Amino acid sequence: MKKILILGAGIYQVPLIKKVKDLGHYAIVSSIPGNYPGFALADKVYYESTVDKEAILRVARTENIDAILTTGTDVAIKTIGYVCDELHLAGITKSCAEKVTNKALMKRCMVDGKVRTASFEKVHSVDEAVAVCERMEFPVMFKCVDKSGSRGIFKVTDKKDIKNAFLYAKENTQKPYIIIEKFIDGYEIGVDGYIGDGDYYIVPHDKIVYNNGATNVPIGHIFPYLCNSIEKKDLKLQIIKAANALGMKNTFFNADIMIKDGKSYIIEIGARAGGTCIPELMSIHLGVDYYGLMVANALGEKIVLKANDDVAAVGELLLSQVSGKIESIYSGEDKLGGLCQISMDYQVGDEIKAFRVGPDRIGQIIVKGNTVDDALNNLSEAKKQFKIIVK
Repeated sequence: MKKILILGAGIYQVPLIKKVKDLGHYAIVSSIPGNYPGFALADKVYYESTVDKEAILRVARTENIDAILTTGTDVAIKTIGYVCDELHLAGITKSCAEKVTNKALMKRCMVDGKVRTASFEKVHSVDEAVAVCERMEFPVMFKCVDKSGSRGIFKVTDKKDIKNAFLYAKENTQKPYIIIEKFIDGYEIGVDGYIGDGDYYIVPHDKIVYNNGATNVPIGHIFPYLCNSIEKKDLKLQIIKAANALGMKNTFFNADIMIKDGKSYIIEIGARAGGTCIPELMSIHLGVDYYGLMVANALGEKIVLKANDDVAAVGELLLSQVSGKIESIYSGEDKLGGLCQISMDYQVGDEIKAFRVGPDRIGQIIVKGNTVDDALNNLSEAKKQFKIIVK
């Protein structure tokens, strides 16, 4: 039995905590106090913030942990890098963690590393933002640099929106600056996979998006995204160059890619598995235990991913367009073909928020099929059979 420290106790960490326990290990969970479902699943709980690296290091030393990890969030990544360096644990380095959790540093490293990406500039004020927009020309993306899950992002197409976009991005960051990025008008996909020590495993997938009024937010994913051999070769090359530029090694990753004229532009890349049901979809599509592989990697074990990608898989978040209390939930899941999972994060009587960003989800649906079209049809049927009434 190994002692494994999981940072975070929210909905994205729950499957990871369960997997650690299923594998026979001792699950230690740390998070700030709150109504988080992961606490009840842990063998031991510490109420320490996942961004307090010294507090987490004390926990790690006290418990003499064998591994530290998280999934679905960037919040704890810097702490994980710090603890891995201090205790010589398997995982990303502090240097890499600093770069992948600050979009300004990430973009600078990618530009210096000759990675194909969107041009960007760092700004500290509305006046600077106006000047940058005049140079770049619209449309542009305003982004806070230290958040994930589409928080603090605003697409700007007109000068009149600059001030509001700047203030929105600024209120979501703890930094004194944001970045403005040239919008690339292409086709957006995601890429997940694993970066080893010189080996790379890359799985492109399509996205289902929801426009929240400020930007498009991913609310689902479609596996696989079928690209031709030339596109796939270029995509892999850009991922490899980004990994080298950022010092990513022995880590799962999640990347946002824009495809334009057959070329891949890396918008962002994270040193952890993606959220929005991606680990579940990777498991189904590839025929692997993706959460189990995350645990093995954190313990320093060799990771070998062999594709068995004959199965198409699609997942989509359940969401509400209004805030209120869940009055009723109806599911006809026993009548559905291809259904892998319907899970709820909330129950009847719970208060929920109108969807704006990923954490506002209220559940998820995951289906599979022999082809992408088959899986999408199964998703459509599942959504017809599942109803949530919010008042």
